[in-house]
Amino acid sequence: MNAQGFRSSTSAQGQDNTFRFWNAVPLPTERPETLATLLQQIQSAGTDIRALIKERELYLRISVLGTCNLSCPFCHNEGAPKSGRLTLQDGDRIIEAGVKIGFTRIQFTGGEPLLHPEIVEFVRIAQRNVVDVGITTNGTRLLPRLVALARAGLHRLHVSLMVEPLIEAGSGSGTWGVPPWLREICTICAERGIALRFNLPVPVDHFRAASRFMREMRTHAVDFKVFSMLPEGDCRNTIFPTDRLQEIVDEENRERALLDISARVLLRHHRVPAGLRCGTCADRDGCREQSHSLRVGSNLVLRPCLAARRWDVAIDDSQDLFDQMEQAALLALDY
Repeated sequence: MNAQGFRSSTSAQGQDNTFRFWNAVPLPTERPETLATLLQQIQSAGTDIRALIKERELYLRISVLGTCNLSCPFCHNEGAPKSGRLTLQDGDRIIEAGVKIGFTRIQFTGGEPLLHPEIVEFVRIAQRNVVDVGITTNGTRLLPRLVALARAGLHRLHVSLMVEPLIEAGSGSGTWGVPPWLREICTICAERGIALRFNLPVPVDHFRAASRFMREMRTHAVDFKVFSMLPEGDCRNTIFPTDRLQEIVDEENRERALLDISARVLLRHHRVPAGLRCGTCADRDGCREQSHSLRVGSNLVLRPCLAARRWDVAIDDSQDLFDQMEQAALLALDY
């Protein structure tokens, strides 16, 4: 691919496809120069975009609309539109182009994706192209549509929980409980073969409650990803005891292993960015981006980076969609 587009070729067998070579080249400052430099390094490594998407587990994250019925403080929808709605026609062509580039996983998001009246059809369209189709939702509109989503081919489901409903379901004194609707979601997903994960924000003063909550949820054998919130500069580790949270995660996983529970608990880590484009970013030192996706906004903007808007580009109907998405995927791979 040059700045005008590149058709992925088969990677050379036996080559090291590790995409780690940006520290050895001068840092470009503009998008076309960055794309050209990245392409040159890929070709020199004997690999291609399709192989790198597979190696780095990059997935396609499609926002079907910008609105949401909640205002979660931990939401990582920065830079995305707060309005707009994707059409099925646009979704179909984006999915088709993404699959041709090499994406094998599609995750629908928002805003809140279940506010879109055609979300079931989006899942059905995606399922015709790939097996791994998922939704990330706050869960408030999930139960009435979950069976229909399962029938359409939903493969994975990520539910981002708010702490308040857990406290309401608790027995008081800051304890967390399991709301009945949460148990019902677990039951339906287990019956329908949907891989379920709960994204769990853990306030610094709720460590013990979170630990007990995950213990109570063991009977449902669902995965968790726990986190504090998106980072705020270099001070994140000093104001939030990530090490203590890691201890809780490790302890829970040890107990689950002893009980032969396959579901696991993950801690959302934030790492120093190491991409070629990252080296040109003024916010690099304060960034702890942890994205493995190419985002497509409900306003048809390609977003290869969650943290910075300088790499965003609107889809231009006068140009080939494949080429535009492949360029964005190349930038998304560079982290």
